[in-house]
Amino acid sequence: MVHEAMSASEEIEGHDFSLRDVERRCEVYKYDEFYGEVECSGSALRPLERACEAYFYDGQNGELECRGSDFRVVERKCTISMYSEDYGEIDC
Repeated sequence: MVHEAMSASEEIEGHDFSLRDVERRCEVYKYDEFYGEVECSGSALRPLERACEAYFYDGQNGELECRGSDFRVVERKCTISMYSEDYGEIDC
């Protein structure tokens, strides 16, 4: 559990934010049955918004898919859970 907390607070290489920032400042807007877009507050997270999208493997749960290798750690460690019909939270 301590290891998870430490890894969540680590910055993502090449960017000024951590997995914890992604959890706290980003959410997903689901625009169709299988896909959604990442929406974040704060300009530091714009690269993540542009590079990543949500893929839903069932109606309520999904994962992030990102172009390039910059956000591979986000793809591996974060999941999406819907809290309403249109919006979901990101858990890393």
